[in-house]
Amino acid sequence: MILTPPLLDATTLPLPMRASTLVERLLAFFDTAVVRLVAFVALTPVLWNVLGETQFGVVATATALASLLDWPLRAFSATCTRMLLAAVRVDDTVRLRRVVLMGWLLLSVLGLAMAAVLALQAESLVSALGVERSSAPDAADYVTLMGLRLAAQASMSAWQSAVLAAGLAGELAAVRGARTLLEVLVCFAVATGGVSLPALGALELLIVGAWGVALLLALRQAGPGWLPTLDDIDWRTGRTLYANGALEATQSTPFLLTFDIAVFVVALVHGVELAAVLAIAANACRLTAGTALQAGSIIFPRIASLGVSTRRTERRWMVRRATDAALTAVGSLTVLWGVMGTRVMAEWLDVPPPNGLGIAVAALLPFAVASVVSVRYLVTVGMDTHIGPVAAAELMLAAILCLGFIGPWGLGGGVLAITLAHLLTTGWRVPWTMCRDLGLRPLLFARGRAWRFAVAVVPALLAGLALASLKTVRGRRELIIVAVICVIFQAVAGFTSWYLAAQRVGVEND
Repeated sequence: MILTPPLLDATTLPLPMRASTLVERLLAFFDTAVVRLVAFVALTPVLWNVLGETQFGVVATATALASLLDWPLRAFSATCTRMLLAAVRVDDTVRLRRVVLMGWLLLSVLGLAMAAVLALQAESLVSALGVERSSAPDAADYVTLMGLRLAAQASMSAWQSAVLAAGLAGELAAVRGARTLLEVLVCFAVATGGVSLPALGALELLIVGAWGVALLLALRQAGPGWLPTLDDIDWRTGRTLYANGALEATQSTPFLLTFDIAVFVVALVHGVELAAVLAIAANACRLTAGTALQAGSIIFPRIASLGVSTRRTERRWMVRRATDAALTAVGSLTVLWGVMGTRVMAEWLDVPPPNGLGIAVAALLPFAVASVVSVRYLVTVGMDTHIGPVAAAELMLAAILCLGFIGPWGLGGGVLAITLAHLLTTGWRVPWTMCRDLGLRPLLFARGRAWRFAVAVVPALLAGLALASLKTVRGRRELIIVAVICVIFQAVAGFTSWYLAAQRVGVEND
């Protein structure tokens, strides 16, 4: 999750807002968390069976490593967005072009440096991961291509910042949705069995290149004042961007980046095959948390435009309702992981059951969703500086605990490590900071969320137990059926309990 500043209001946008076209709305739909979750459930077992455990593990491990390396680059991208928005407010077109150009140069240099490191160390890394000798050359080529993809994505993120700052929200959503659609189509191409591991890396690199071209075409709609030339090179702007980006890197973290640490440590300790199983659990958590937050944003769209000027009572109401909606949405997967997660995933992927994984993920998800709602609030009201030290502490603690827990306890130990790291840092500190700003009593707020979540989960839990006792999940079709049934039970129970709770205790006294 890239932390971005509060959204501009309508009076400060540099371009008049226009209605999105039908094509833009359709493409934007493909960038929603719901679509990503459906694609994940549908394609993961297919890719696992086509690529095989080792190659799938290489893809999962390389992706986790790229996310760890991409963390500082995301901070520089967020800083570029902030500086562009500041220039938009004062209508400084010269500074706009300078920030765009210097941001592109800075992110390109940093991305290429990371790509060079991965390319030079690809064979050593593959050897350390224990990849079979016959698969090692393809794996090394994929790691090299992943580095190039990381460099290209970092470079193009400066143009994404410019499109965002130009107020072209519809165009940006359409471009991102088109990229997601292309990624899904590539997965289908891989599923045919005709795409090797290096070819997959090349296709992913081409998609990032196409994404960059689409961003440039979208930015042209902002007018000629946004497209820089060589005359806009300004090293003072570059130094300012670098200094602010370095500070930003200590104050933000992608959500659940700790999972990437665990995946990489598992790959080093137990091999890429076991790391692939943990990576699947990590993706399930990310996508579910994103879907939950999206559900809260759909029901309460103003959560995305909260500001300090908004009345505190109104902010309290929106945050409470958004948190309730997010926790309700995440309940169905919590049931699946806690009741049937370990066995279902083992049947799904035809691997030995990872002991403790389902329970650990189920324990993490509700806390993680509450945390991401809190992070969204703190960012939108300009309090994201409070997140940095806590996020850094979570990453360091997760790395230390993973190294100690994964060896003796395997995957369950890895997820237990990141769960403890989250609960001891971000899991309590970020919601507590949010409650303090809103004037809420933290224990009362947490208790209200906890019993609502418990009431919402009970019917789905009973449904999951009944399904688990009646039949064994043997394939993808049965897994989807079980998931749909649990989602239906969860939605009915969650929204019913939510409505009853609101009627019983009112808006301000929960």
